[in-house]
Amino acid sequence: MVSGVKLVSEPANCFSNYWLQALLLDKEDIEQRDFILAKTNEAGFMTRPVWTLMHELEPFKNNPKMDVKCAISLSKRLINFPSNSIIREVGSA
Repeated sequence: MVSGVKLVSEPANCFSNYWLQALLLDKEDIEQRDFILAKTNEAGFMTRPVWTLMHELEPFKNNPKMDVKCAISLSKRLINFPSNSIIREVGSA
């Protein structure tokens, strides 16, 4: 277990195929996202930020939007990494 980060899991009464994994950083560790992205990509894991919110995309910047504080917080704290049957511990064969 790593302090300040957790693997996003399915809610109760739901079933996920986990085709895309996501790590969620605690709010206190939000500034670590870019560092984690850089290090995991250097190691070949092809991680990426979770998404760009619609209101941040050029065609929609001037459109009305609701209060999206929660979505903004999540977009800054989530890191996606692909599920892959060949992912292994660093240094293992």
